[in-house]
Amino acid sequence: MRTNKLRELLRAGKPTLGTRLDTASPEQAPHYVDLGGRHFSIGVDHRILFDAWRSGGEKLCKVMERL
Repeated sequence: MRTNKLRELLRAGKPTLGTRLDTASPEQAPHYVDLGGRHFSIGVDHRILFDAWRSGGEKLCKVMERL
């Protein structure tokens, strides 16, 4: 979630308890904590992509070994 979206929710008085803030590193967390963020995810999307690329690469290598 971006900073602007979090600010909008807080201004509107909407609960942010379940809002997940995805950060690339723990160093980014204090900024969001100061804005009211409490739930964080660190690089989940990067991990999902890495796993998919690794799996796909392994499968492609097996196909290429047959040549």
